Amino acid sequence: MKKYKWLIVDFLTISFIISITTIFVALGKWDWKWCSIFFIISYFLNSIFVIFSLANNDNPREKLSWIFFMICIPCIGLIFYSLFRIRKQVGISIEEFNNEFDEFRINKFVDEQNQKINHIARWESSLVKKNLYETNLKIFNHGYEAYDQLLKDIKKSKKYIHIEMYILKISEIYEKLKHLLIKKAKEGIEVRIIFDRFGSWKVPIDEFKTLKKHGIKLCFFNVPIYPYVRNTDNRRLHRKFFIIDGEIIHFGGLNISDEYCSFSTKYGYWADSNFSMTGKVINDYESIFLYDWFKITKEKLNKNQYKNNINETKTNASILNFQEGPILNTSYLEDSLNYWINNSTKIIRIATPYFIPTDSILNSLKNALTRGVQIEIYIPGKPDKKFTYKATLFYSNKLIKYGAKIFIYDNTFLHSKFAIFDDFAYVGTNNLDMRSLYTNHESINLLFGKEVIKHLNKIFDTYAQFSTIKTYEKTCFKKLIKTFLFKLTSPLM
Repeated sequence: MKKYKWLIVDFLTISFIISITTIFVALGKWDWKWCSIFFIISYFLNSIFVIFSLANNDNPREKLSWIFFMICIPCIGLIFYSLFRIRKQVGISIEEFNNEFDEFRINKFVDEQNQKINHIARWESSLVKKNLYETNLKIFNHGYEAYDQLLKDIKKSKKYIHIEMYILKISEIYEKLKHLLIKKAKEGIEVRIIFDRFGSWKVPIDEFKTLKKHGIKLCFFNVPIYPYVRNTDNRRLHRKFFIIDGEIIHFGGLNISDEYCSFSTKYGYWADSNFSMTGKVINDYESIFLYDWFKITKEKLNKNQYKNNINETKTNASILNFQEGPILNTSYLEDSLNYWINNSTKIIRIATPYFIPTDSILNSLKNALTRGVQIEIYIPGKPDKKFTYKATLFYSNKLIKYGAKIFIYDNTFLHSKFAIFDDFAYVGTNNLDMRSLYTNHESINLLFGKEVIKHLNKIFDTYAQFSTIKTYEKTCFKKLIKTFLFKLTSPLM
């Protein structure tokens, strides 16, 4: 019963409002008397939800935003609160998740290894119960280069192909990938795909039937049940990776659509960062796939069948992979970001399409600037979501005042998601916004190694060449209104 209590509350709240509205309309009772009764009842319900919201452990900024909406717009605010609040804190603890995940973990966590690595990797490894592995990492500066190499690697596959993907669109790159995967499935190679259903909603269901007919096994994460909207519908599978034979993995910002390869007439050149790597760290990604596949299908695959025992002889980096998601009752990605920022002493460089940080991350960045740390943030010059982009500019402006440099990539949508903190980096699928920190399922990699850090710095230098440095905008009355608006809505983005 406890598991479904909020679903029941949502259903009863919405049913009450819809029923009252239907009765009033049917009886033609929309006069002052009945309107007054309706709003008194609505405000009474709002008061109950406001008290509940104040008492729970949800994110404080999100909590205050919802309370404002419920007070100012009683009916609509209550409905949206019931359906779309993030409610991260209802999940399980990290310890409980690690115990649950152990059943699918191919690489066993070796705590003794922590004594041999630096304090950043040691702290992260102990937190997420993952090992640090040597790997050969390749970096692709352009989406079309990444997809070209991906298709070549898929052609060489002999055993299996496992894919997790957020966005799928019918496109030229999809047609190439589809025909290749069908060909491999006909050859007897196992092909399994997990699609986020919201991210692939434009794809006709017949297209998925075609894939299944040709032997491709696929399932969907968090399928919306229309017309009923659940509060969990805003939880999305934001991971993007291709595992090929357990020997190589491709990951980064790539979804399956033409814009990621710069084939889109709307966006033109699409700046993105993508990666491939080899080594035992692939087992950690495979464990994520096995866990996600089981959670969706209840089919438990044999993890020993997908184990990679190859010891890399040619390596250029050390890597630690971990996953984040709303199944947890806290955001350890947010905790990690604060830890990395607070331990930086020289320079922080961040590339992100959306910069809408939480208060704690924003304060950590401000504190770093006051300590003399150089901070550079690279954001798009061409937006994909206008309101979100304005919020990105707003929060960027707050850091300029403290000395940060904000680079706006001229006339380009920058989709890269990586950052450097002195001499280590992260590369992953996460943006710097509330959705990635609290509602999306993400995969993140902590990177160490002079060669790869040097390469990532070169990418930042290239971005800087084609960017305009944002200047500080002073506050005026119009800016005060925007400040209020963005502070109010940013926790919900």
